[in-house]
Amino acid sequence: AILQPLVNYIQNKVTSKQHIRLNFICTHNSRRSHLAQIWAQTVATYYNIPNVFCYSGGTQATAMFGTVAHTLTNSGFNINIIAEMRNPIYSIKYLRLYLLAPKPMAHAPLLQVPKAAFQ
Repeated sequence: AILQPLVNYIQNKVTSKQHIRLNFICTHNSRRSHLAQIWAQTVATYYNIPNVFCYSGGTQATAMFGTVAHTLTNSGFNINIIAEMRNPIYSIKYLRLYLLAPKPMAHAPLLQVPKAAFQ
């Protein structure tokens, strides 16, 4: 019930074919916010929800914690550093999603996405 306002917000954006921008914030932007950003973007792709753009941020600029990269790799993500610096920039892609995971049951969607949204 606590997430219902977020669900309603996203559903209204989907229905009106608007961009959905989700920003996940935590203290250091090195663990929770990265995981939330990556999984939210993955779920949006999996459920074919168009125009979803996920971001992460924090009160301090820090690099992604190594255990997060390890966890994501073990979950099927391919992680590459595309800019090496104090706070590197990564390319993160999920391959296993399309190869192994069955599509979710039609009666239990995250959102009700109109077919017109895919045209």
